[in-house]
Amino acid sequence: MTGAYWGIRLDQNQDLRNNDQYPDNPVTYQNTSGDTRLFDPVAGNNTFNGRNRNQYIKFEDYDGDARDDTPADVHYEAGMGCIDCHGSFDLHGGSVTDDKIQSRMSHGVAIQCEDCHGGVGGYAPTVSGLDYGGSPAQLAVDSKGNTLRHVAKDANGNYYLTSRLTGQRHFIPQTMDTVVNSGKINPDTLQQVYTPQASYAMGHADGNVATGIGPQQAGMPLNGFSHTTNMSCASCHSSWTNTCMGCHLEGEYRGGNEFSNITGEEIVFRERNAEFVYQSPVFFQLGVGPSNKIEQMSPNSKVFFKYRDRQGNFSDVFAFTDRNGEGNDPGSVHPSLGHNAMMAHSIRGRVEPTNEGPRYCVACHLTTDGPNTFGQTNSSNFKNDMANNVYTNLNFNQLRDQIGMNPGNELNSPLFVHAVAGLGSGLFLFDADGCPVNPLDDNNNRAGCALPVPLSPQARFNINNVAFNLDRIVTPLGVPLGSSNHPMLNPNPFPNLRDNSPNPGMAGPLGASLVRRLTDPSVGIVLDSWIDASRINRGNAPTYVK
Repeated sequence: MTGAYWGIRLDQNQDLRNNDQYPDNPVTYQNTSGDTRLFDPVAGNNTFNGRNRNQYIKFEDYDGDARDDTPADVHYEAGMGCIDCHGSFDLHGGSVTDDKIQSRMSHGVAIQCEDCHGGVGGYAPTVSGLDYGGSPAQLAVDSKGNTLRHVAKDANGNYYLTSRLTGQRHFIPQTMDTVVNSGKINPDTLQQVYTPQASYAMGHADGNVATGIGPQQAGMPLNGFSHTTNMSCASCHSSWTNTCMGCHLEGEYRGGNEFSNITGEEIVFRERNAEFVYQSPVFFQLGVGPSNKIEQMSPNSKVFFKYRDRQGNFSDVFAFTDRNGEGNDPGSVHPSLGHNAMMAHSIRGRVEPTNEGPRYCVACHLTTDGPNTFGQTNSSNFKNDMANNVYTNLNFNQLRDQIGMNPGNELNSPLFVHAVAGLGSGLFLFDADGCPVNPLDDNNNRAGCALPVPLSPQARFNINNVAFNLDRIVTPLGVPLGSSNHPMLNPNPFPNLRDNSPNPGMAGPLGASLVRRLTDPSVGIVLDSWIDASRINRGNAPTYVK
């Protein structure tokens, strides 16, 4: 997470340097050579965590728009450190009364965006207390009721965070002021906090300006819908994440003089090697997280495993299911292994000339222009082919351009939306041994493709070898095709977010209703008003949304 916070992406295989990035190379990129955040010239360290400068990428532009597709988090740019959000409560149990060791991060983390920024319906709550300087103040509280002694509201109603790292004082814009035109001015920039885009994206579509504009659409009732009702802030505001597809783990027998680094006891088995297959910051998916809200999902590392025994012989490659029979279920055709909700610390407030921004409307929704541009028939055929495992009809060059080289869906492609909903991109087909199946990758040294001799996925391409579809985590009917190990913290508020799932008490892919709403033009939502990936209003958007 630190790398994403800094705007630095791990490229484990040095694919960018070797011109082997999949599905295609970015127009331009820059690694971390000379960046002292990782490599300190005074200390003389040439590696960080065992990796060299070529494995860390600080700038990459896949679509040639001169914007960094992996920008730093806005909180980092403001000078904040990890401890400014994650204090002792987050690090040691989540509550002053909670002394348990938690099994999941979501169980222990107490801080939420709303604790400092409030929501669309109100400002961040405060309590009376003493700040770290001992002065009386109205102090914010986290989601578990812990007082944030460095976050205070002043007499003018302005919220400030005093950094526990640097002591710097930061103005905290309140979400409600971005959505409702209250006239609030940022005292640092002297700019209005309200923006029509924020009001349109996060407000309630109920015809009442006191609750924001809301994502109004022609012919749709003003029913009060707001994205903030059942979506986490990071669903849209996390601008990128480093997707890892196809990790290969190798274990081996070690007899004698091998000890556990956890218990100190002698062991006879250790991890021999870990190899990544594909990493990219362009792909992302939506799902339902442990807090029962829609948020970004990660297809995990999709682990393939083999081991070397006492005689030095390697086992076959294994791919695992979970206790619910998901992930590698023999009853599923081309399952997807694992996936989980994740919080990418790459928060952005808006797109800028040199940096990509949050996920705007086109990243997750069909629009009236999308099918018109790429063809309704073409889009429908792709959707049906993916649902029925007819991969012979896939146009991989089109998938590369419209999904793999299209950050934020600048092209307004329905195929991109299909992948975001969890129905798959078609770009991550793998065989039973964990070798990719596609005609785009000409790397003879690609991990997982070494048997019987190293040969690129392109050279050995055979669609009949597909055993896994690693980013298709759900069917159009809402049935999950992969495993999740995160139980739902509160499965009751929005029971229909995972409808038709056999395990709705687990975090996982979107349910049938949401999948249809995002991807089915006949019964779902097709936007006639939207904000595109460059923050420009399109279609029939109201004139005041600019």
